[in-house]
Amino acid sequence: MYTQVRNLDIVYTASCNMKCSYCFIHKNPDSMLKNNGAIRQALADGSFAQAIIKQMADNKNDLIQLALWGGEPTLNQDLFEDFITPLLDFFPNVIEVHFSTNGSQSVLGFAEAIYKYTQTHPDRLLWLNVQFSIDGPPQINDTNRAENATRDTWNTLKELIIYGNEHCNKFFHIHTAPKATMNSKQYFDLAQGNNLFAWYKFFDEWQDSVVKLNTSDYAHHDWLAQPSFSQPSDWTLTECKNYAILIKKLREIDDTQFKFYRHPLLTRVMEPYLMWMGNEIHQYPLGQIGCSGGISNYSIDYQGKLMTCHHVYDNVVMGDGAKKKFYKYTVADSEDENALLFLNGYLYHDNIEFRKQQVFNLVTLMVYAGEIDKKYMEPIWFERLFLFSQFEARCWCGEMADITSNIYLSDIGSIRLYCYGALEELVAYYEQYKNRYQEYQSRRKLLRPE
Repeated sequence: MYTQVRNLDIVYTASCNMKCSYCFIHKNPDSMLKNNGAIRQALADGSFAQAIIKQMADNKNDLIQLALWGGEPTLNQDLFEDFITPLLDFFPNVIEVHFSTNGSQSVLGFAEAIYKYTQTHPDRLLWLNVQFSIDGPPQINDTNRAENATRDTWNTLKELIIYGNEHCNKFFHIHTAPKATMNSKQYFDLAQGNNLFAWYKFFDEWQDSVVKLNTSDYAHHDWLAQPSFSQPSDWTLTECKNYAILIKKLREIDDTQFKFYRHPLLTRVMEPYLMWMGNEIHQYPLGQIGCSGGISNYSIDYQGKLMTCHHVYDNVVMGDGAKKKFYKYTVADSEDENALLFLNGYLYHDNIEFRKQQVFNLVTLMVYAGEIDKKYMEPIWFERLFLFSQFEARCWCGEMADITSNIYLSDIGSIRLYCYGALEELVAYYEQYKNRYQEYQSRRKLLRPE
């Protein structure tokens, strides 16, 4: 059956030069280096690009984004230009190349390759979208990652901004943004004293710095970060209660002391929440629940194997000897596995009503087990719970699925996260600040060139 794949995640590397404290990727250095050697060989001899072209030929005109995943992409940066050129030649509607980096090394090799391509292909607009992993001020980020990680990220970002000032034009655009990941203890610590304000102030000041440094109308640097979870599947009751405390603390922040934030919203959910609240029968925005893995977003490795998510990649992610049952339901090597891949997408991404029933069944079990209050079975509270748990916390290819081969534990973790006060605080937060959302969005638009 034909699937319109819009975004392709490419397992571009299998190694990383950091060992972040919360990262769920199994750090098996020997296995990672071995697999990255195979990837580098396929990058160098051109077989990687050709495997992608062959596998995605039916989607030649569908693809609009190519993303590099698997580890730290800068480790294979030297092979990028020869790899990306045939892909851009074959997929004429790709407009964006995206990757996430820890910021420890220069990314100018990627920028230069994309810029050179636009120079030899008039009227072909391309965006380079770089996500920098940075978790907050040095006392948080350097603890999670490595000594001087924050300083190195700033230097890498600054170098890219200066490059963009000199090279960005109507056909070559650059976008950067942060990805901040917090573990449960750090979430709790943020709610203490003035820590939460200081965390947001840090990114507000970074935004001020990048705006002052950027002189290009064709570069967009949006550094107003929001903290994201590091696998809440195994959060305890205490940690869930602490999350409620943090949301309450967030409601109390005085945003007049920020230059760019108005008010520090959990923006990933605000827009869908307002769309949902504005509908009398509380229908969800189509295509918004869950990720699009296996539907419009596929992942592919150097041999041309397809996956629903770049987090599920044989020995690279799971470690040697951990090719579990979960793996065979995510990688398509045969017609039978292709059918399972399609079914997997249907059950967990494509059909909202099926997802709602699955989550409601779990809520019911948790209520009867005495773990959560029965009010979460009531229609209005369940609908809110489903909305927030699917947007904020759910990744069924996460740590618990990897360890246990049980996708349901991710849902249970997401449900538990909200049922000890956090859901009520989020509802109050969104109702309190929903009228400021448009103002916030308007301010963001000033930072993004049309």
